[in-house]
Amino acid sequence: MRAREPPSTETPITDEDRMHFYNLVLQDKTYRAHARAKHWIGEAIAARLRLNLDKRADKRRAKAIFDSLVSEGVLAVEEAEDLTRRVRDFVAPGPLPPEALRKMAA
Repeated sequence: MRAREPPSTETPITDEDRMHFYNLVLQDKTYRAHARAKHWIGEAIAARLRLNLDKRADKRRAKAIFDSLVSEGVLAVEEAEDLTRRVRDFVAPGPLPPEALRKMAA
């Protein structure tokens, strides 16, 4: 008997999606990196890609997509103070070179 394999967390994203998330955090600097935060970036990812965060597999997909966007340089995580002056991890535009952004927009 074979062990059950967990569902794949891979969800393909396009360059258009990458550009959307880059511009989203460029305009709104209140997105947070932690899944339990009220303004978690995963909610925006789920809305864009039609994922249901009430499902564990889709929540894992949103987390995996966020991690890949960070590793690709599209997004970055920066520490900053929130409104109550507590240091939190916020999502910021990544160090993606301008040439890559132009390529994505084309």
